[in-house]
Amino acid sequence: MTIRKRHLSRALLVAVVCTACVGNKSFDSYQHLSGEEWNRQNILTYNIPTVHAHDVYKTNVGVRFNDDYSYRNLALEVRQTIHRRDTLSRDTIIEYIDTIHFSVYDNKGKLQGAGLFSRQLNSDVRIFSMNEGDSLVVSLRHIMHDAVLYGIEDAGVNLIGRKPRYQRQ
Repeated sequence: MTIRKRHLSRALLVAVVCTACVGNKSFDSYQHLSGEEWNRQNILTYNIPTVHAHDVYKTNVGVRFNDDYSYRNLALEVRQTIHRRDTLSRDTIIEYIDTIHFSVYDNKGKLQGAGLFSRQLNSDVRIFSMNEGDSLVVSLRHIMHDAVLYGIEDAGVNLIGRKPRYQRQ
């Protein structure tokens, strides 16, 4: 390979890697579930620290499971609480409660998700704006019929910032 082609292929690789990074991941945390079981009373809580700039954010929830998980789907309640401090140092609380559903198997019985020894499924939850000084608490709880689910290894939250199209004046 000539030197020119080598430089061109390196530049192309760098361009692909840079364009693949859409958004600014502000928070990424997973909690391991002891014994690979998730009791409905076990609420997973993620405390996301104060943000330093006004931005539009998207939350994404991920779940890792293994072959011991025996259901076709998984339903989670996602509770997001924004703690907003205004210019007069008063706190305002904004709360969103969403239900998300993961399809573990498709209609043909094929296992969904990526991974070798365990599988991971992700779902976007909500897009919202946060101001400088705001903080966020995200809580996850399964809402399946059975109180204890086996085969769930980890559950986590990603917070991805995206600059707003229109800045406040």
